[in-house]
Amino acid sequence: MKKNKTLIIILVLAVSLYFTSCDAGGNGDDESTTYAVGDTGPSGVGKVFYITDGGLHGIEAAPSLWNGGSEDPYTQWKTDASSTSGTSTAIGTGSANTALMVTVSHPAADLCRAYNGGDKNDWFLPSKDELYQLYSQKDIVGGLTAVKGSYWSSSESDIKSAWFQYSNSGQLGANKDEVLAVRAVRAF
Repeated sequence: MKKNKTLIIILVLAVSLYFTSCDAGGNGDDESTTYAVGDTGPSGVGKVFYITDGGLHGIEAAPSLWNGGSEDPYTQWKTDASSTSGTSTAIGTGSANTALMVTVSHPAADLCRAYNGGDKNDWFLPSKDELYQLYSQKDIVGGLTAVKGSYWSSSESDIKSAWFQYSNSGQLGANKDEVLAVRAVRAF
């Protein structure tokens, strides 16, 4: 029981730090700028797909063709089946998940972290719940049309698999060495 309470406290602190370290909108210049779903985000290149605090904070997705190809890039979640303990599924945890992932070989997280759209270097692979929100706004965000129809999240589902969004069918777990599409996001 004590271990569960400690884990919950750590998770709450991580989520709190995540949202308090977010850009408050307007590229940090005007903290009163608010955004709506579908707006161009504070990066100047992404589309807002999730908002909180009346639009002062939220998450934006990198634009279609963000990696310079003819569609979103494809890669493995991880190059081996070992566990990446500590990832979470909740909204607000994708950045922390990605930070955990880039310490070892996670090509999907590496691609997102390397993206520098809008001269921002805080892009990340969305968590399972963030990816669900992104996919629910796919018509507004645009470009979520990967030929294979599947996008990685930053959330591990078990030791051998990670969560992904499969077209309209929902979220499933896939082997980490599967090659699926990736879309970078960032919080503001």
